[in-house]
Amino acid sequence: MFLDNGADVLSDDPFAVAFSERIRTALRPFVDYKHAHPDMADQLQEQLDRALRYFAHKGDLKWVSLLMWAGGNPRSRGWNLNYDDDRDCYASALEEASSQEKLEVLKRLKPDPCQDHLSTLLNCAAQRSSKDNMRYLLELGANPNDKANGSSAAVDHCIKALRLADMEAMLTGLKRLTPTYVASVTLECIRALTQHGALWRPDDNTEMNTMRRALLETDPEVTLEFLMLVIRHKCCSTDTIHALLNPRMKEHVAVWAKPLLRIGLDLRSKTEIKEVESTRKASILAALMRRYDRQKLYDDVWAEPMRTLATKYNLSDVGLAKVCKTLKVPRPSRGYWRQIATGKRVGRRPLLPNMA
Repeated sequence: MFLDNGADVLSDDPFAVAFSERIRTALRPFVDYKHAHPDMADQLQEQLDRALRYFAHKGDLKWVSLLMWAGGNPRSRGWNLNYDDDRDCYASALEEASSQEKLEVLKRLKPDPCQDHLSTLLNCAAQRSSKDNMRYLLELGANPNDKANGSSAAVDHCIKALRLADMEAMLTGLKRLTPTYVASVTLECIRALTQHGALWRPDDNTEMNTMRRALLETDPEVTLEFLMLVIRHKCCSTDTIHALLNPRMKEHVAVWAKPLLRIGLDLRSKTEIKEVESTRKASILAALMRRYDRQKLYDDVWAEPMRTLATKYNLSDVGLAKVCKTLKVPRPSRGYWRQIATGKRVGRRPLLPNMA
């Protein structure tokens, strides 16, 4: 009735408002009116697309489907309903759906590798740690490494999302490290990215500091998981990892020093490593000195071949050679016993040196 009597269909976006209120009976009049008034088609289409963006953001599969039936364009970018001045709300329905956690809505909008910039959608999903959407987009062929330096902006977004993961603590003012189970969704997103070849290369110290703050605010196990992912999938250079692990970070993950050492990451300084190695060698030497008589070992190795002698010491010839090397016991050179057997002259054997 209103349309037949010349109602204003453009001011204040009446169709978009009707759709947002889930007035399903407005759909058919809208389609018919748009078809009958091609001069208003663009403005009417924008109302439809605006409502589509709204329901994509809400994750309402039913109304997304209805608006797609009415001709909604999931790729048109614009403001969301009620947000005319928020820069973050200027997006397409595909971008809105990517940033939510309902994969079926994103699938209904049918992202197409030939039409859509999937990396942009991937970044939208990463900002909200939407792991199912991220895996879906990666399987569609989204390139995770879209930054100018060849690394992944999505990883950077996940790092920032890590700081916002513990909403309970943020809302209540609770001061605590973000528990591992709270950060697990973001870790799953990073895992999906690294499995698809994403690289982490901070552009500058600011990005590196952002990563440190995010990890320092979470349980140390989260840092362990992150490091294991980037090392296993070779997502960054060794220099980048060592730059990340400044003294405060090393202190933060000190409890996981042994697991990190098993994956090739030693948290100790070079001085500490040398001291430990020196202590280890001194301990081994002391044990061997108590077990073996150097003079007797020296006489034995020059009395018969190592392979024969080793069985008397219950060692392999290689093991006995290592004992001699540690105790600084000189051994005959290769071919010595062959020269003895053929009656050839051999040089004077070296003296047993002091251990000092």
